[in-house]
Amino acid sequence: MNCHENHCALLRASLLLAACTLLTLTGAQTAAAQTNPGANAIAAYAYVGTNVSGNGQGYVTDYLISLTGQSLSTIGSSVSGASGSLAVNSRFVFATDGKNIVTYTRGANGDLHQTSSVDGTAHNITPQDSSVGSVTLDRTGQTLYADEINYDGADDDAYTVWKINSDGSLTYVAPTGISSDYFTPLSFSQNNVYAYSDGCYFATWQINGFTRNTNNGTLTSFNPNAAIPPNNNGQMWCPDDLAVSAMNYVAVDYNDVGNPGNNYLLAMYTLNSDGTLGLVQNSEITTPFNAEHSMAFDPSGTYLAVAGGMGIQMYRLQTGGMLAPVGSVVDGNVAFNVVRWDNSGHVYAISSSALYIFTSSSGVLTQDAGSPLSISQAGSLAILPAQ
Repeated sequence: MNCHENHCALLRASLLLAACTLLTLTGAQTAAAQTNPGANAIAAYAYVGTNVSGNGQGYVTDYLISLTGQSLSTIGSSVSGASGSLAVNSRFVFATDGKNIVTYTRGANGDLHQTSSVDGTAHNITPQDSSVGSVTLDRTGQTLYADEINYDGADDDAYTVWKINSDGSLTYVAPTGISSDYFTPLSFSQNNVYAYSDGCYFATWQINGFTRNTNNGTLTSFNPNAAIPPNNNGQMWCPDDLAVSAMNYVAVDYNDVGNPGNNYLLAMYTLNSDGTLGLVQNSEITTPFNAEHSMAFDPSGTYLAVAGGMGIQMYRLQTGGMLAPVGSVVDGNVAFNVVRWDNSGHVYAISSSALYIFTSSSGVLTQDAGSPLSISQAGSLAILPAQ
């Protein structure tokens, strides 16, 4: 080195100091990443359908949610098209515009491209007067079920069965019965053998039961013998929503249609091995809502999130099938439409204007950083866990 001895010594010291500083910064960054491994790890893909036209036609936007409950980014631009009643499996997102059932293929980062569309009413007895309501998937994500409104004339509804092909296109299989009470989404038992829905049309209030054929996905109706809660004060209980727990219980939400504006009632049922439902004695609990819109159990079947017109209330499933509220209502000034879970302890809910993300700690909800995400005219929500 061609330099004065003192200058060389200073240069060597400066280089050593710079190297030490770099190693210190790198070590600090590595330590930070190790102490917060969920900062960039993906917990779930959240898909939100916006109902721009008012009939299930708009946009579907996808969000990557980290293990810490933060939105990492919006991937690409929203895809336009059918956006109602979103349902998702590992490869595809399905939606309806009230007539067609559209398949969006998921890209490597969760982004969507429309690859198929089928007229969901073409096989109905009265296709010109019917429409597609909700679409749901069985637990394997191999079969799609469409709720056909006015399948055979006014108020004669049915569920239709569709095979999901390897490219995401749908092949019609068969209808399932005709009933004025077949107009709500299906919920499947943990073993995927039984499916349930609820109906309340005039005096025919009932919980519907179906056995699923594991070979082709077709449904056979049966009576689950689900008793209506006692009407000690002359209530007219109408089943309004239900959710199946992995613990082999079913929660049913009831509205007293004889007293509009009263708070809804939750009742618990044991899911027996033959698919019948036994009302758990004294399990009825009054919710804080006079309008319940959606409810869902976490993957363990222990915690139930109930979304209403004024916030979200959490419940814990106790031994013997009783429910106990956890804390008080969260975000009581928000009208939530749909609530879902991922596998990482996050609760997702949409209002008409935003996507909310909460972390559940033993049923206690904490809203995550960056939540809510503003979304105009949000109408449907599907969550695909990545973990």
